[in-house]
Amino acid sequence: MRRVNGKLTRVKIDTTDKITAEKARSRAKITLGVMETGVDPNEDKRQARQQVEENQKQGVTLQKALDAYLEKGKLFQQHFEL
Repeated sequence: MRRVNGKLTRVKIDTTDKITAEKARSRAKITLGVMETGVDPNEDKRQARQQVEENQKQGVTLQKALDAYLEKGKLFQQHFEL
């Protein structure tokens, strides 16, 4: 817990069944250092979640799927070489 830009902010590191106390302390030190610079880690998480949600709403277009398929490789090129 630390003030970020004047606002008291609490950041959850992880749950006790997923992380050891030593790792939690290490992550807490890093997180507190980031918060000291004025960056709110919770805001970064919110923005990342919003970006994922927007990408899921857009879905995959046929053009995107074709481009991804062509980038992967040689399978397409072998069948259609001139």
